[in-house]
Amino acid sequence: MSTDYAGAPLKGAMAKIMAALPERVLREWEAEGCLTVRYEDDPADVRTEVRARRRDIWKAAVPAVFVDASLDQLTPEQDPDGQVSGWLASGATKLLLVGDAGTGKSYAGFAVANAAVAQTEPLWVMYYRVPDLIRSLQPSSGREDSTYRFATECDLLYLDDFGAEMVTDWRLEQLWRVIDHRTANRLRMLITTNLPYDDKGFKGTSEIARPVAPNLVDTYGLRIVDRMIDGAMIVRYVGRSRRTVAPW
Repeated sequence: MSTDYAGAPLKGAMAKIMAALPERVLREWEAEGCLTVRYEDDPADVRTEVRARRRDIWKAAVPAVFVDASLDQLTPEQDPDGQVSGWLASGATKLLLVGDAGTGKSYAGFAVANAAVAQTEPLWVMYYRVPDLIRSLQPSSGREDSTYRFATECDLLYLDDFGAEMVTDWRLEQLWRVIDHRTANRLRMLITTNLPYDDKGFKGTSEIARPVAPNLVDTYGLRIVDRMIDGAMIVRYVGRSRRTVAPW
């Protein structure tokens, strides 16, 4: 009899299957909380275990400054007409938060994501800053398969800082793969970006400031942006940065 990663017994055919799996696959399964699943386990217990593992992964991913981000702490500017706080209960598949640096987009995004994880029936939420997602999708990372699976299969994908990465054809293709898959399968996405959008790239920008560059369409092309906004609730953030310097 062999044992699983947690030291619990694995019997019969399951033991043979586990023994034959490559180490890389076992590591990926461990990341998903799957290695303690056994034939004799109750399905409800399995779901509870996997949810707990996913919550742990979420907590580890949240930057300290956003750990306590909550919907009830959003300002009227961060939650115009209740669009952000009401998104989880809405039928919109995407929430696109657009605005200048420091206007509260990331805080609002984490408030939504924290609420999703804290629900009675918690969502599986994965968070990536877009430059980090791109790095993890590179074959040299050793995590490209699990990263793609997590990004395409989770209940809610939170992509922060869209537009912060250097754009290349390969990187555009990776983003298109993830966004196209989630759009085609009506899976939910939460995206923040400093880059403005409409068909010309400057929605919500005053006439005197046009044209705005860079913008989403110029940077990523209509092929990706069209999927980003499909079924999306788009919230425009304006105003001065909320960040402050420390007193001397």
